[in-house]
Amino acid sequence: MSEVAASVAGAVIGGGQGTRMDTSDPKPMLSLGDASFGGRAAWTLSRAIGGGPVFYSTAPGIEAPLDLPEGVQTVVDPAEDSGPLTGLLEGLLRARGETDLLLVIPCDMPLLHPTLLRRLIERSEPGGISFIPTEDGSTSPFPSVWSTLLADDLLNLHLRGERSPRAAMSELGAVAVARDVLSSDAEMMLVDPELVSLLDVNDQSTLEVAEANRPRVRTRVGDRRGTAREWNLGGLATALGVADAAGMNWVINGRPIAWNAATPLFERDAVSLN
Repeated sequence: MSEVAASVAGAVIGGGQGTRMDTSDPKPMLSLGDASFGGRAAWTLSRAIGGGPVFYSTAPGIEAPLDLPEGVQTVVDPAEDSGPLTGLLEGLLRARGETDLLLVIPCDMPLLHPTLLRRLIERSEPGGISFIPTEDGSTSPFPSVWSTLLADDLLNLHLRGERSPRAAMSELGAVAVARDVLSSDAEMMLVDPELVSLLDVNDQSTLEVAEANRPRVRTRVGDRRGTAREWNLGGLATALGVADAAGMNWVINGRPIAWNAATPLFERDAVSLN
């Protein structure tokens, strides 16, 4: 898979109390294998943008997940119940002057594939906002790509009291990237032709759908090849019966990586170890 050769930062909107998930834990803290929702989202951004800065937005009193990748910057909203637009604005203000674009995702789309995010970046509007519409054609704020040139414009809207990402996107002229354009991309046809990446996990029923679609990865341990469905390296190590995972040499899609149980896996990844 190719990396994005662009000046891009990422932001995870980590709000959400998880009340519809039948739990008292905030949604970003809920587990997916060996990682949290919020942690997986931040790891996904890190892989999608290929080294740019990543910001994790959270509300006052809600700690950031402990499994965030090294270097992710936590941004705390200035007040409770500020809404997702506040986190998006803080990401834009921090990325301005450092990168050209800000890729924004929520914490509750665990099936988001880095390939989809890269394709969205590649088709983003210069100086504007690009998003993937819902199946009925409505504006969807996440995932979306924002030009950091819009930081002041969004700040002015926010100061005037706007708190709705959709309303702000409409005001600033957001442009949709057609779903069929994305799904017909050659690589997307291999990893996510149905755009299951965009599943928003809001309750137990959608969590069950996500679990049923957990990533299928190809594995090689020595000369033994196989497949597995796991969210991250920790789960894969357990599935493969690896006793000393930290002492093994892990390679994902041809790239050696340092062991971390929370490292996410995505559809059609190739993982080898020795």
